[in-house]
Amino acid sequence: MGHDRGDPGSTSTLFVSNVLTGGAKAGLKTIDNSTVLRIRLDTSAGHAPKVLSQQVVADGIPWRDDKTALAIGPTGVALGQNGTLYVADTLASRIIAIPNAMTRSTALFDKGIAVSSGQHLNQPLGLILARTGTS
Repeated sequence: MGHDRGDPGSTSTLFVSNVLTGGAKAGLKTIDNSTVLRIRLDTSAGHAPKVLSQQVVADGIPWRDDKTALAIGPTGVALGQNGTLYVADTLASRIIAIPNAMTRSTALFDKGIAVSSGQHLNQPLGLILARTGTS
């Protein structure tokens, strides 16, 4: 799943959360290797989009295989006006933040910064930001 955010001119930035990165090994059910990827695209009018660059902005997010859903891991993403990317960490029932997602040149490890977890969150899938910029 991703969030498309248009930049001025003919480029766009797409954020994609990735699970199934390596598969369950030797019966291991939970693996801490999901990622969030920033993809910059040339979206000039009249041409198919072309990838300009790719950067992993978050790594080490847990996921697990699931008979019903195939996999449970990071899903929805939403980009705040301050450049922080919020990610629904479905497996851990929390929302994590990835600071400086538009400019980050290295991946944030340690599963992101927890913004909210537990209580009323039960395996969140999608995100939307309120007008105030909060998730």
